[in-house]
Amino acid sequence: MIAVDLDGVLAEFSEAFSRLVSERYGTPILRSDQVPSWDWNGVLTKEQMDYGWDAVRSSDTFWGSLAPLAPSSVFATLASYQKAIPIVFITSRIGRHVYDQSAMWLERMGIENPLLVVVPEGWSKASITRDWPLTAVIEDAPEQALALAENDTWVYLVGYLYNRNVRHANIIRCKDTEDALARAIKLWQVEG
Repeated sequence: MIAVDLDGVLAEFSEAFSRLVSERYGTPILRSDQVPSWDWNGVLTKEQMDYGWDAVRSSDTFWGSLAPLAPSSVFATLASYQKAIPIVFITSRIGRHVYDQSAMWLERMGIENPLLVVVPEGWSKASITRDWPLTAVIEDAPEQALALAENDTWVYLVGYLYNRNVRHANIIRCKDTEDALARAIKLWQVEG
């Protein structure tokens, strides 16, 4: 089984979130590859972050309207392998209708009937997946990646500024989602 995160891996969360905050505060609009730290330190204040998360929590459309971050070839590969390899999409998204918005987004990207898990707020992906037969996880979040690696899971980390200091023997840094997916599939073919 391969688990694939959504935001920062398949979906461009950072640009949409920073645009939402910018509409109110005039702050910079940043793509995922421009965000300097996971907590947006030095870019957004606590007040601005709180505003952004409150807006996301109350939105019926935010998660479903994100632009794809990965190229179409990644979605085509996921769609073609999802029958042969159990691929689960796992996300820590919060707000209204998260599951429905996320599933519809994946279907618009060409993933039919996605196996999707929304991690409850306050839980970690590592705690949810501890007993799953995971071959690998594709992730970008620093704390999630470390916790998953501590579970003895191979983590293919999509490299960004905000996760540049993440190190663990079970974490393999990748240049992008396409690279991470190719490596995860190769590992599954060897171990699966």
